[in-house]
Amino acid sequence: MRSRPWWNRADAFGEMDIKIVSTDGESPVAFDAALATPGWNSLGTYDLPAGRVQVVVSDATTGDIVVADAVRWERARGG
Repeated sequence: MRSRPWWNRADAFGEMDIKIVSTDGESPVAFDAALATPGWNSLGTYDLPAGRVQVVVSDATTGDIVVADAVRWERARGG
């Protein structure tokens, strides 16, 4: 029996432990990788303070693996 690759298994991905960390504190991010689409996935819109801000991805998940590739910051339009 041939097994499917890890990225094609239904149980491979799950809810991930992600948070935004800034001088204002920590904001948890709700993200279920099992529902994600290939490519960029939005983590939401945040009102961030000036200074250092981090996106922290832990290895905690309800699935089997955690994969994180890149973070893209975009300034919100409008006001």
